[in-house]
Amino acid sequence: HVEQDGDVLGAVLVAHPHADEVQRLVRDIDRVGLHPLFLDVEEGMLSIRDKGIDYIPIKKWEDFLTVISDLRNTKHDYETLVIDSMTAAGRVILDSCLRVSRHEVPKIDDWGMNAQRSRDLVKWIHDLPMHSVFICLETINKDEYSGRVMSLPSLAGQLAGQLPALFDLVFYMEVDRSKEGKVSRYLLTAPDSIYTAKDRSGVLATREDPDFGAIYEKISKPTTTKGA
Repeated sequence: HVEQDGDVLGAVLVAHPHADEVQRLVRDIDRVGLHPLFLDVEEGMLSIRDKGIDYIPIKKWEDFLTVISDLRNTKHDYETLVIDSMTAAGRVILDSCLRVSRHEVPKIDDWGMNAQRSRDLVKWIHDLPMHSVFICLETINKDEYSGRVMSLPSLAGQLAGQLPALFDLVFYMEVDRSKEGKVSRYLLTAPDSIYTAKDRSGVLATREDPDFGAIYEKISKPTTTKGA
């Protein structure tokens, strides 16, 4: 976390079917001085490349280790690290596990190593003296017995249900389109029967405008009570 004069954004997980929608959301964080650095795992930075925002391509597990080490041990002016996306990072991590085991098809031990490395990655980034935002694609799960439908972060195995517990803020970005074709975007900050979301700050409305700069200002200087 970055903690200055009580201002804490912390670690954020944002889920949405389309990563470029969240890129547009997160780039607004630069407006309030929280200089972001993107880790480009998705290989899709078109929505921010004309905004002067720095990014580093991530191709393999060792790239994550190098960046984290540099951010921990080298002087820099970045205040926010954005991982785009954790879904793609999962594929990079699994590939690294297969290179270790030399298996062509993942086996139980590979999935175990994958889960551990994924949790380690989140913890290492969480422990950096920076804010952190993890973009994640979504997956829809349907319970075959109850028929209940749930939206979860698109991650391998049990990580989809476990990883949100590691975050201070978990948002789901919804995009609504009216009959007239008008598009409205907002962030869900509290869980409902389908979506996973939470707000440990206690100051955000159930639905917030998709503006990370405004959300940061609201959390760092809480003046409202959580509500609908």
